[in-house]
Amino acid sequence: MSDWILAKAEYTAAVQRLAGIALLFFAAAACGGDDTKGDAVDAASTAEADASSASPDASASAVDAGISLVDAQPSAPDAASSERTTLSPQFCPSTPTAPGLYEGTLASNLNDVSGCGGLSAPGRDGAVRLELAPGASVAATLRHDGDGILYILDACPVVSSCLDSSDGSISGAESVSYTNDTGVTNIVYVILDSDSLGGAQTFELDLSVAN
Repeated sequence: MSDWILAKAEYTAAVQRLAGIALLFFAAAACGGDDTKGDAVDAASTAEADASSASPDASASAVDAGISLVDAQPSAPDAASSERTTLSPQFCPSTPTAPGLYEGTLASNLNDVSGCGGLSAPGRDGAVRLELAPGASVAATLRHDGDGILYILDACPVVSSCLDSSDGSISGAESVSYTNDTGVTNIVYVILDSDSLGGAQTFELDLSVAN
């Protein structure tokens, strides 16, 4: 009988040891799972924090890039609003006028040139002189407060030497152009004329030369 009791006691102890080992195993597994989960949460939090901190920088970079793009594209010059130099066109001047944007008045001028290319120009007028190299081109646009007339003479004030003329509008802009294909430097005169001796005589002139 004592042998049976001893055997039962040993059996019970063995079962308890196995149960203890099992509990330790599950406890270890449970602890390992919590650590893994914790690591995943920490990694996710770190990634989110990194992404959050990167976003403002990325946005700032995008804004900076946009500003740089705008700065790299300067606006085109507007002839209507650009600063102009005062010009006083005279009768067949002896000195050349540089290309540029000009403004002035013909109020004190006379009717020295009668017209060009069949145009009637009984108003006040003045001229600018240009010395064009071979192959160079001149382009001119006149905006007159009255009825402006614009033309180019090869010899001033000889109206029969007309190279180009414009009187297409009563109050709008007039434009003329000429290219020197003579093979030598050629002196030409851009004549700013008008249809009347009275009334407004102020003007704007855009004068350009391309070689």
